[in-house]
Amino acid sequence: MHDPLPPRPPHRSLAGTLILLGLLGLAAVGLVSARLAGLPPLRWAVDDPALPADGFYALETGPDGVALRWSRPSAGFLVPALAARQVVTLELALPRPAGQPLPRGLALEANGSRTPVLGNPAWADVAVVAPSQIGLANAVALVAHEPDDSFYPPTGDRRHLTATVRAVRLALVPDVAGLPLPAPLPGLAALLLPGLMFGILGPLAGRWAWIGAAATAATVAAAAWLVPSPALPTLLVGALAGALVAVSLRLLLVYGPAWEAGAARALAGRRGGLWEWGGLTLAYSALATLATWPLVMRLTTAVPGWPGDNFAFLYKIWWVRTALTGGHDLFHDPTVFYPFGFNFGRGEPTLPNTLPGAALALLGGDALGYNAVLLAGFVLSGLGTYGLARAVGVRRAGAALAGVAFMLAPYRLGQAAGHLQIAATQWIPLTLWCAARTGRGRRGAAALTGLCFGLTALTAWYYAIIGGLLLAGYVGLRWLVDSGPGAGGRGPSLIRNPQSAIRNVLVFGLVAGIVIAPGLAVALGAAGEAPLTHSAKAADENSASVADYALPQPLQPLWGQIGMRARLDENIIESALYVGLPGLLLAAVALWPRRRTGRQDREAWLWAGLALGCLVLSLGLTLRVLPGEVVQVGGQAVPLPARLLYDWVPGFNSLRAYARFGGGVALAGAVLAGLGLTRLLAGLRRGRGRVAVAATLTALVLADLWSAPNAWGLTDVAPDAVAGWLAAQPSGAVMRLPLTAALAGPPLYAGTAYGHPLAYGYETFEPPGFQAARPALLSFPKPAAFAQLRAWGVRYVVVAAGSYGADWPATRAYFATLPAWTPAYSAAAPRRYAAPFWLGDVQPDLTAALAPDLLVVYQLK
Repeated sequence: MHDPLPPRPPHRSLAGTLILLGLLGLAAVGLVSARLAGLPPLRWAVDDPALPADGFYALETGPDGVALRWSRPSAGFLVPALAARQVVTLELALPRPAGQPLPRGLALEANGSRTPVLGNPAWADVAVVAPSQIGLANAVALVAHEPDDSFYPPTGDRRHLTATVRAVRLALVPDVAGLPLPAPLPGLAALLLPGLMFGILGPLAGRWAWIGAAATAATVAAAAWLVPSPALPTLLVGALAGALVAVSLRLLLVYGPAWEAGAARALAGRRGGLWEWGGLTLAYSALATLATWPLVMRLTTAVPGWPGDNFAFLYKIWWVRTALTGGHDLFHDPTVFYPFGFNFGRGEPTLPNTLPGAALALLGGDALGYNAVLLAGFVLSGLGTYGLARAVGVRRAGAALAGVAFMLAPYRLGQAAGHLQIAATQWIPLTLWCAARTGRGRRGAAALTGLCFGLTALTAWYYAIIGGLLLAGYVGLRWLVDSGPGAGGRGPSLIRNPQSAIRNVLVFGLVAGIVIAPGLAVALGAAGEAPLTHSAKAADENSASVADYALPQPLQPLWGQIGMRARLDENIIESALYVGLPGLLLAAVALWPRRRTGRQDREAWLWAGLALGCLVLSLGLTLRVLPGEVVQVGGQAVPLPARLLYDWVPGFNSLRAYARFGGGVALAGAVLAGLGLTRLLAGLRRGRGRVAVAATLTALVLADLWSAPNAWGLTDVAPDAVAGWLAAQPSGAVMRLPLTAALAGPPLYAGTAYGHPLAYGYETFEPPGFQAARPALLSFPKPAAFAQLRAWGVRYVVVAAGSYGADWPATRAYFATLPAWTPAYSAAAPRRYAAPFWLGDVQPDLTAALAPDLLVVYQLK
């Protein structure tokens, strides 16, 4: 029997309950503030294990016998997030060798606040007022912004030193009535704690509501007094999660029938219409904005991630904009890899990204075009997955959850650090959605399938292969599933009507071929110049391990560093493949066997098959269970199916990151999670708790995959330090050396402001002429390198001092003796990349991106 609804109208009872809980919550917040006001200032020495620190060298003992640590150019501490505003003070000194200038740009930074560190070789206090962000602890970083803020000791010590620190102090700032306001997480926990206790104690009190209210108030007071105690993490996380679950179940189980009926009335007659899709678009847009925060605040001036491949795509947007407005060849830039020029068929033209990005760049710059396309990929990926899930029988709540799970998948968030074309996953679910509609006999769906697949292939050649295999696998498994026991043995309409099937295949092929043709023709022409292939070793290096799917989401603000550190030996962008524990449990619900199988059970096994196939291919050519460790049997690596594809199927030997098949695992897993939620809701009695269960599970998926504030940080988009000087010089080609500092996205995009041809570039496959000259260029500064530069008409050479590290002073002195050139200009390149101080330690390859540099321009004689 159904439990009776409350005798009073539900909205009145609900309002009263919420008012009561709100008042108790405010009281709890006040108690926390009073408790925080009584805390004395906290102090930690640098050798205190209770103070998390990164970016520092090993402990030393100073002349006064006190422990100290030298910092790298970017270092910092994690201090407890107790109050909304906190004063963090570092006791530091800046000892320097004789003749070494004191820092000019060194600063103490915390959550947007910044305090310059004045040059003082003696011990001094430097304080910053740090507003707290969501989390159990907040970062306070010591950041070097100028190249001479740090130094290498003259005694052969290879450490890159900045400052010495011996202690950290923390004091809370009063905000209201002389009391400090709680930090976001303790404040939110205190606010929601009454809901937790009401959900637990309310049913036990029965009719004697005052017992539940009194017990709730007492528990709130006791918990608030314990907030600053060592039990803080357990208390806060438990209270927050428990409050979300308990209060939602308590209220929604009681008032759920009325809410569900109201929602049904609101959507009645509008299925698939403006209300449904408009609401989803707004919701997914909000999630995309929050997941990439604070990107939306810097849309025209910065891009997400460290300076790397993201700037190569900024260059491509710039070139498409330049070509379209200047009437140039869209697929060939003669000013890059000069004098050969660059054929875009040797890389990723990614026209579905660069064309709209270039159009938006005309309005607000290349960064706006890049960021708008990136954010649109989030929203369209969510909407496409929602439509796909609905097409295969998932209810609205499950489909919405599937859209969230895919758009916020760690695979996508990882690629968003710089791989614009791989983060644009939207066309894959849209292709499968249209294929599902084609199989159900929808007119025009075959043409839409061809269009979406064509856009998939043009977005990234990786996705031409991955999306093609997913499409072929879906059609094949669909025929098997719909022809199997319990399906009538007739198969889908695509198969049981041969004439219709042939027509659909022809329409699909024609439309897809027309869309792909321009990019494919250019790629085939480039392949004719030189093979676009990778060695088996290179193809296997960026493969996934089985553990990558279980390691935590590396961008999760609470426990992401665990996942980061576990991937030290891997490419973090490619190995972020965590499938999500809540999503995995829902997938298990979808696959749980039962006596009578229906359409959704068959559908679940179809998507499980696709997920398994993509997972196996993502492991690459040889088996890895743990990150970076190839499994060997009898001294030989265990081969996988991808090895056969690499050896025998054209196109697979051009793949360098088989881990990207993990995108198929993420999509199939999201659909499975939606099917699991649909099955779970179907097992509940109508009108009793369905809204509560759907909302709670969606919240758990969101919490598990959350990524804000984005740990990849932002990089400023602006001309480099020598752009203005070079732009004013007479014509002549520009080269950047050493070669390892030239072949990257930032130097390529920086060169667009020089106004001169660039004798370098950046892409996976370089022009054959440039490849032939590589040995001479790598021999720099030997005469062969200068001879090659003169043969190409190079007049200006930009040398990146940071590439030489501690050897730069001696190297610069040696350069001054060379008769081949003369120094013409130099400028310090300021720090343009802002990221959490700990990122350089957990991902050592980012050290160069975290440090400022010095650029010196030499003019060839």
